Amino acid sequence: INITSSGMGKMDGSEAMQNIVQKIQKLQEKIVIDDFVGMDQLVVNLYKHMDEVKDKELSGITTGFSRLDAMTGGFQNGGMYIIGARPSVGKSAFMGKMVYNAARRNIKVGIISLEMTDNQLAARISSLASDIEYWRIFRSRLIDEQQTQMFYKKTHEVSELPIIISDKTGVDISDIKAKVARLKKRGKIDILFIDYLQLLDTDDKDRNANREQQVGKMSRGIKLLAKDYNIPIVVLAQLNRISEQSADKKPKLHNLRESGSLEQDADGVIFLHRDWMSGIKENENNETTEHEADIIIAKWRDGEVTEYKISFDGARMKFFEFGEKQDAVFF
Repeated sequence: INITSSGMGKMDGSEAMQNIVQKIQKLQEKIVIDDFVGMDQLVVNLYKHMDEVKDKELSGITTGFSRLDAMTGGFQNGGMYIIGARPSVGKSAFMGKMVYNAARRNIKVGIISLEMTDNQLAARISSLASDIEYWRIFRSRLIDEQQTQMFYKKTHEVSELPIIISDKTGVDISDIKAKVARLKKRGKIDILFIDYLQLLDTDDKDRNANREQQVGKMSRGIKLLAKDYNIPIVVLAQLNRISEQSADKKPKLHNLRESGSLEQDADGVIFLHRDWMSGIKENENNETTEHEADIIIAKWRDGEVTEYKISFDGARMKFFEFGEKQDAVFF
């Protein structure tokens, strides 16, 4: 085989292939070298960042809770965040508040819902907007004409929020990456929520790996996805039962189910805890714990690690901070 290459005359197939490989290697080296940024430019970038956030309490996308925003600065672009809790504590309701308040700020929100249907999610967000009990909406049990009219008024407002939902099951990281790539190209996503991690499907080539390895690969894939597309990705995660064996029954970082990679890859980890669901029915003041919850910031790369109590309205599937009206929306 004779291949003509500019300036090199004729060469056989082997030489031509070798020449092509060398050119590809040089190109790769150039790309790698161009990837580095000098410290002088990094310092300039740091100055710009400090100037941008100097007078802002919220430097990222709102968490939906004013006190939590003040403590964390919000969800940052390129970050992966875990919301962990035991079953039935209210992870999806907590996510709903985050989604609703972000969308009210005109943040474009994407949701991969592997547990609830799009109808259930729409009913939850409508409940937040209208302050009507979730079950009344989902089961179509509105009280009277006045409540019905108010419901339609609020759901009309909800319909105009920049929220998009996919409730397709059997989704893996490759599917999510394809979805995000399309949405990002069209400018239709600022933040992504995944409900929830353990329901993500596994790539065919990972079928024989143990569950910890599978979850670890998912975790790393999500983190890289957030970084590549420069958006925050918030992932709900199920916690193991070990957390309930501690004295206060509150979850710790090692309770992240099935993989330590979650703790390592995450830029922030928030645990949601309710004493009521753990069998602790009264607090230290001998009051019922039915309507209270704990937000536990177990890890935050750019904020403090702490915890505080918030209120919970089970009928409306709504979390809200003390002092905040139940029907108020934080801006």
